Amino acid sequence: LFFEYQGSLTGPPCTEQATWLVRRDPLVASEAQLELIRTAVLKANSNFGNWRSVMPKMGREVFMRAAVEGPAPVHLAPFLAEHPTSAPHVGTVNMYSETIAQDALHLAREADNVARQIRSIVPPSLPPAPITAQTGRRVL
Repeated sequence: LFFEYQGSLTGPPCTEQATWLVRRDPLVASEAQLELIRTAVLKANSNFGNWRSVMPKMGREVFMRAAVEGPAPVHLAPFLAEHPTSAPHVGTVNMYSETIAQDALHLAREADNVARQIRSIVPPSLPPAPITAQTGRRVL
């Protein structure tokens, strides 16, 4: 059995974008296995570790789920079609939000380049267009 709830990442930026699945019964692991997990977590989040202390429930619903052996009951093709499937560089973990942020930064840079091109074409000495009293709009 698992408990499922919506929560946040445990490393910066600690955004609320994670679905947590917590086992009801703990697993037994050796010290060597725990060290492998610690190392993997540190590598996955740029050596930040776990920055979050236990947080209050904050009205979140907690669901109980049962694990079932066998193939996944949900077809995953739409998700994979929306997300990049190329393998990341060894030692990096790409998050979907990082991809969106990189796309936004790329678009912002393109918009800035277009604005610079427009400023290079439009003479800076032109006065602003007058605003009409009737409509409050600029007359071009």
